[in-house]
Amino acid sequence: MRFLLRCVAVIVSETLFRADRYRLSRLMGRGLKIGRNVYIMENVMFDYGYPYLIEIGDHCRISREVRILAHDATPFRDLGVTRLAPVRILEGTFIAERAVILPGVTLGPRAMVAAGAVVNRSFPEGAMVAGNPARMYASFDDYLDRVRADARTTV
Repeated sequence: MRFLLRCVAVIVSETLFRADRYRLSRLMGRGLKIGRNVYIMENVMFDYGYPYLIEIGDHCRISREVRILAHDATPFRDLGVTRLAPVRILEGTFIAERAVILPGVTLGPRAMVAAGAVVNRSFPEGAMVAGNPARMYASFDDYLDRVRADARTTV
């Protein structure tokens, strides 16, 4: 029975992975720009209506269930227009699980976005951001210095 459950789990997992990769390749066919050596986990939601406004640079990592939006329909009821703006995720940026990137944002290079952050404005190189709305709480170089110091004391 365990063997059968394990086989079913592998088949389901592989099927979901292939469906997600197929969806990603369709978005790339519609203009989504993805650089080299980019790792995108499953269930990342790219703005399906405007993928050509989204650009991801080389060596980026995007975790599960991240949402990247290039449109904002908030003013539509009152103004009759939807705001469109490009999203640029520059080289070496890391985005943790369930973060939301809103239209008009440029991140990085080497920026880090904490889990669950709602990024509604751009952040410079090496910024580490968290919260709703996202605010910068450290620089990547400061973070590396802290981890380096911790690694020395625990050895």
